[in-house]
Amino acid sequence: MIALLSPSRLAARWDATRAVTLGLVGGYVDTVGYIMLRGLFPNHVTGNLPIAAAHPGRSAIPLLIMVPLFLAAVIAAAAAAGCIGRRNPSSVLPVILAVEAALLGLFLVLGVALVPDRDASTLVTQAIVGAVGVCAMGVQSVVTRLGGYVFPTTMVTGTLTLLGMDSAQVLFGTQPSAERALIVRRIKAFGRVVLAFAVGAAFGGLMTAVVQFWAIVLPVAAVALCAWGQARVDSPQRSR
Repeated sequence: MIALLSPSRLAARWDATRAVTLGLVGGYVDTVGYIMLRGLFPNHVTGNLPIAAAHPGRSAIPLLIMVPLFLAAVIAAAAAAGCIGRRNPSSVLPVILAVEAALLGLFLVLGVALVPDRDASTLVTQAIVGAVGVCAMGVQSVVTRLGGYVFPTTMVTGTLTLLGMDSAQVLFGTQPSAERALIVRRIKAFGRVVLAFAVGAAFGGLMTAVVQFWAIVLPVAAVALCAWGQARVDSPQRSR
């Protein structure tokens, strides 16, 4: 069936699949990190700020570190993407996705080694393991922008806002039919990512209860498959 699709249809379908996959990963990793790392969000890093404010003192230090670290990871990933793009534009997304998969793999290894159960995390292990998870999610944020999405896959507050604004236009606006169809397509895309994030978060909580930090195996595999699939979609042979 896939082989019968035109290149443009195949790319569009792949974009939707990648967005849903990354939405699932975003919710999943955030939940696992929050449970296993004493309330630290690897993904929704600004959520660490009110938690730090509510628990001032030494326990707030790892939480506060995550915000500038996330920014640094985004800067590094964006710079790397720019360098790669100047040499081979078709390899940008596959390489950056592979970097995210590698960071999630390191997140898994360190988490299993240093935080064997949900009560084992100390401030030091929280900072070390959390830093790697935050870097992985920073890289995913860059992937989202490089992929041309107007919505994030690492948190859904902004996506919910866009979903609500577009829904209001459809319900109460008077757009031409062509513009209305475009808005409806965006609503479907936003809705899929929000639902994926919620499902990922719920599944992450369930898997953490069962296998502790080993739960991160699934997002490692999912992002690695995304990198492989992106390489196939972006390969010069396929585009010809």
